[in-house]
Amino acid sequence: MHRSAVLTIIIFMLLSIVVGFQSNETNEAKSAEKLVVLKRAGSENKFENDNKTSVEESIITVKVVLGDKEEWKKVKPNMIRPPDYKLYIDETDVGNMESILYDVWFTNGAAEVYIQANNSYRKLTEQESKVLYEVIS
Repeated sequence: MHRSAVLTIIIFMLLSIVVGFQSNETNEAKSAEKLVVLKRAGSENKFENDNKTSVEESIITVKVVLGDKEEWKKVKPNMIRPPDYKLYIDETDVGNMESILYDVWFTNGAAEVYIQANNSYRKLTEQESKVLYEVIS
């Protein structure tokens, strides 16, 4: 009986160490994501690196604001100017080699977002637009 209790404790400790190690790896992988923001320079279609952050809260916020797939429409918008911002979440450090590039326009308090890769368009609510602007500017 004494041996089985010691063996159980040792197994429990080893499992705790393994689970803790895996949890730490997951957190490190998440922190490897970077939100990259490119801001339009002047009135032309030229962009400069404006911001790069790996703050997990900012990345999660952007994912939540842009992530509602039911709100996206398959359409190519006809905009009169280049986007104000281009942004993407760089996940190459965590094994995802493809990043979605978002074109973002801010007009009259609302953001309009376009994904060229799949011709998806979405107009954000005023509240979503404010949150997105605070994170990327």
